[in-house]
Amino acid sequence: MITLAVNQDRLVSNLRFSFTNREVLIAELMQNARRAGASNVNIEFDNCSKTLTVTDNGSGISNFQSLFTLAESGWEDSIQESEHPFGMGFFSTLFSAEEVEVYSFDQFIRFKTKDALAFSSIAVNTIESYELPLNGSKICLIGIDLTLHEVEMAVKKYAKGFPIQVILNGVPAVNPDAISDSFLDSSIGKVRLSRSNSIECYLQGIPVLSTIYCWSDSQKVANVVHLNSDFKGKMPDRSSLFDERVASDRIKNLIRDLWAEKLAILKLQLSAKDFAEEYWTLAREWDLLDVFNDVPYLPSCLLSVLTDTPVITNWSYDRALFLVKRSSGVYLKDVLSGSAILFHGLPDCSDDTHWAAAVMAQHLKWDFIDPSKLPMGHWAFDHLVDLSTMEVEVDFEPLVDCYLNGVQVCTDVTLCNNYSIKSKNHEVLISDQSVFLSNRTLLIPRHTTGDDNSLKQIDCYFYDDKFDEASYDDDLNLLTRLVRAERTKLNGGSQVETFNDVLSSGNLDAFSALGNSIFVVKLDAQLQRKTIQIAPEHLVRFNQFLDSLTIEVDK
Repeated sequence: MITLAVNQDRLVSNLRFSFTNREVLIAELMQNARRAGASNVNIEFDNCSKTLTVTDNGSGISNFQSLFTLAESGWEDSIQESEHPFGMGFFSTLFSAEEVEVYSFDQFIRFKTKDALAFSSIAVNTIESYELPLNGSKICLIGIDLTLHEVEMAVKKYAKGFPIQVILNGVPAVNPDAISDSFLDSSIGKVRLSRSNSIECYLQGIPVLSTIYCWSDSQKVANVVHLNSDFKGKMPDRSSLFDERVASDRIKNLIRDLWAEKLAILKLQLSAKDFAEEYWTLAREWDLLDVFNDVPYLPSCLLSVLTDTPVITNWSYDRALFLVKRSSGVYLKDVLSGSAILFHGLPDCSDDTHWAAAVMAQHLKWDFIDPSKLPMGHWAFDHLVDLSTMEVEVDFEPLVDCYLNGVQVCTDVTLCNNYSIKSKNHEVLISDQSVFLSNRTLLIPRHTTGDDNSLKQIDCYFYDDKFDEASYDDDLNLLTRLVRAERTKLNGGSQVETFNDVLSSGNLDAFSALGNSIFVVKLDAQLQRKTIQIAPEHLVRFNQFLDSLTIEVDK
């Protein structure tokens, strides 16, 4: 025959490893004070002697043995039934201090923790008659392995939602999450909603669950829940919930339902603009955006405008370089009237060819919106212009064609005075911004030399997660020189500057504008160069002059 047995020595010894951390004993002593009906807990910590003293004005301890009896809490039946105390909290003190003193009424005990853990007897003493009996209890932990900072942080954490006043070294701790009139009754306990997707959960006043995901969330006021007795804390110190995943899902679903109800009410109370601007982000965080499907206003957080040349993007290259958030939203009536145009489908890779459509959207100040941020069924889907499928025509009179043979980009280049972009319902005339056409030609109008980021419509210049600035600068420099040379030729100007650049750089093949030109280079004694260009009307006579200087060699 066999029966269940317990090795009490090993059990008690190994209990030290079951508590979450050293500071949790502060929460345990605070809980004991609350259960004893105290209205406040006074905590004193002497960092020099490493002594922590916790005093409360509760009902006191009538039987010291209850502190040392594992799994027997000694609390009255109502507390046993509603809070399910484990009868293990005081054991946390045995693993944290060298010596413990406990005072209550006219009795006290004093013992070394190593003796208690060795099951030695502990004498119960009577307070001397000249000392006043203590109403409540006082527990002194001497030689505790904590720092002042750790104690301060622990009190701040555990007092935040605690229902009674906690005082540390004479300074009251703040408890902004304690139950107040701002809390609502719910099926999981008391709830206070806040415009956040974070949740702080308390069980019997002690934090047990937090869904703060990042630093920015921690700066917001979280939704606060004081859980009812349906929820159980994990033994021995209730620092987390039993079956936490299931409990967490239940809590989140309840908060989501409460927010759904509140948003429905706010939708009726607020204007479309105020409702969308103030609550869109919150609704998105709780997956409740469908409440906006019939709200005739899009908030500013969804909308951006193109403020610069749109270029190729990838995860390393931020669209914020040319897309800027709008300062205001858009009404449905403005979309219906055509005064506001919503678009998406920006080109963002080297294979895309609808850059002209993007330039049109930029110059007509259309509003960019990411469709993935809209809920299914939203009215905006019926009015979105997709640039990638929008048919446009680009009309221009070419002035000259040339070729850019750069380090990274090689492409045909066409110069013009201006060009027009036409769609079914819109047209725009542009003279100050280059564009990469669908026929793989870079079109450059008269008021730009191509130094407007248009090269990045052809290649992103990103390699190994870094922008190749040297290659981009080389290509841009070559392009601007090429454009200047071609325009100088069109205007009949001198190409001396271009020719001197060629003498320095050596890339003659890149400058077709220098064809059929004659330059005279003179070097002085210091080898300083002086260059002149022979005017076209003098080319014939100059060639004749050169022929007259030919030296015949005797055969």
